[in-house]
Amino acid sequence: QDIYGGPTTLGLAVGDSIRIAGIMGIFSGEQEIVRFSTTQPPVVFRLGTGTVPAPRVVTGAEIKARTYEGQLVQAVDDSLRALPSGTSLNGAYNLRFLDPAGVAADSFTVRIEAQSSTSPSVVPRTFWQLRRYDITGVLGVFGTGAQLKPRSAADVVPK
Repeated sequence: QDIYGGPTTLGLAVGDSIRIAGIMGIFSGEQEIVRFSTTQPPVVFRLGTGTVPAPRVVTGAEIKARTYEGQLVQAVDDSLRALPSGTSLNGAYNLRFLDPAGVAADSFTVRIEAQSSTSPSVVPRTFWQLRRYDITGVLGVFGTGAQLKPRSAADVVPK
């Protein structure tokens, strides 16, 4: 497993190869590794250093189909179609994007996670409707819908 990005307190760096021992669980349709018990978290083993793989360029249809789920992907020249949606007490929200082919059925969700003291600048907090962006992130799922999850502000590039 490669670490694609995100905050860590384990002394790991983006790109490190790791092995995690824990119990497999499911949260809103996405597999996750959970605690062994309330007092025993998963165990992380650092196997070595590495480099982050280049993102795979994908279409809106591939995002919706979750073709490359769990991988680092990039959606290129996509336009923002809907401003933030979803209710959140912590500041997280969803954006709807349309790829350059313009097929409405292939619009997809970009999940913007909340800022916190451990992750102060996840992504830009200002977006413009109909503007085009290149967006890199890990392809995940929430419920039955795919979500592209940027790792940092550098993953969202306005055009």
